[in-house]
Amino acid sequence: MLNPGGPGGSGVDYVVGIGQELYTPEVRARFDLAGFDPRGIARSTPLNCFGTPKQFGPAFAPFAFPVIAAEEAVKAGADRYLTDACERRGTRLYDHMSTANLARDMDLLRAALGDEKLSFAGISYGSYIGVTTRTSFPTASAPSWWTGYSTRSPGRPAARASHSCRRARA
Repeated sequence: MLNPGGPGGSGVDYVVGIGQELYTPEVRARFDLAGFDPRGIARSTPLNCFGTPKQFGPAFAPFAFPVIAAEEAVKAGADRYLTDACERRGTRLYDHMSTANLARDMDLLRAALGDEKLSFAGISYGSYIGVTTRTSFPTASAPSWWTGYSTRSPGRPAARASHSCRRARA
């Protein structure tokens, strides 16, 4: 199972769009690549926090990562704007869009696929999803994880990605 991170990334688009390029033929021969759209994302019931695209603007800071205190304040304001909009317009769905709920959904998908153990590759926020799922369902998780992350920002080096092989399907 794969998740591109985000939060907000479509696992279906990730697998369809770059699965063939990102994962080698050897990996694809050993694992079925399965993506899914978490609650509120793309093909699942989408969360709609705004009435029009023009309302999105203040929800996004003009930089990827705050470096100075003034940028932290801008980022915090943008986060509050987004949170408030989602709480107002998407409460029925928003209240059920936690990482813990996503971990439970992944365990249900694992069972629906007929797998005894979950093999998972997550990038960025996807690595946090993997850790949460492993912690919540240790007996239903593969013994090792293949996760990656990047915390690249101005003046800071990129974090190393960590990868580990997992058991292949028989």
